Amino acid sequence: MTQAGVPPGSPPGSGLPGGGLPGGGHPGGSGARQLLKRMRGIMAQTGNAESRLRQAQAGARKKEHGYRPEEIAAARAELAQAEADRKKMEVRLAEHKIVSPADAVIEIMDARPGDLVGENDPVATLLERGQLYVRVYVPETKLGLARPGQPAEVTVDSFRGQKFAAHVEQVNQKAEYLPRNVETEDARSHQFFGLKLAIDDPGSGLRAGMAADVTLQVGGN
Repeated sequence: MTQAGVPPGSPPGSGLPGGGLPGGGHPGGSGARQLLKRMRGIMAQTGNAESRLRQAQAGARKKEHGYRPEEIAAARAELAQAEADRKKMEVRLAEHKIVSPADAVIEIMDARPGDLVGENDPVATLLERGQLYVRVYVPETKLGLARPGQPAEVTVDSFRGQKFAAHVEQVNQKAEYLPRNVETEDARSHQFFGLKLAIDDPGSGLRAGMAADVTLQVGGN
C-alpha cells in the first residue's frame, strides 16, 4: 500500500490552506472557511503578479526602442522580478494540492471534509496496480520446475472461469515448513519453498487478501 500525504518539509497544515479540507457541517468548518479565504487570497495575488508581469513586459518592449541603456536594464530587472513573483505564487498554489505519488485506486479515505491535516499525516490509503501479488508454496521435489519470469495463470472464487495472467517474480532461497528429518525423499516432499507471483493485469476486480489458485506453465503446458 502507498500512502499519499503532505510532503515532508512543509509547514504544519501546508497540505491544504489553513490545514484543512473544504467542507461544511463538521466541527472543522471554521478551518474550511479559513482555507477558502487563503485560497482566494493566493489566487488574487497570482492574478496581481500576472498583471504586473504584463505591464513589465509592455514597458520593456517600449523601452527597448530609444531609451537609455540604464533604463532598459531597469525594465529588464522589473520584468525578471515580475516573473519571479508569478512563479512564487504558482508554487504556493501548487503546494495546496494533494497529488497521488503513483497511479493507484483509493482504498481508504483517511481524512474527511473539515479535518486538520498536519505534516506527514496520511490523507488516503492507495492500492497501486502493480502491488497485487500471489504467494504460493511448492515442495522441494517440484522446485526445479519454477523459475523467475515463468508465466502462470491465477483464478479466484469470485470470478470463476476467468483467468488472470501472472509471472513468477521471486523464488525464495530458504525453505519453509521444514520437517525435523529430511533424509528421505518422502520427508523432502514436505519441505516447501515460497514463490511470489506478480499479477500482470489485475483489472478492477481483484482485491488484496483474496484466496487464489495458481497454475504454473511448465514446458508450454
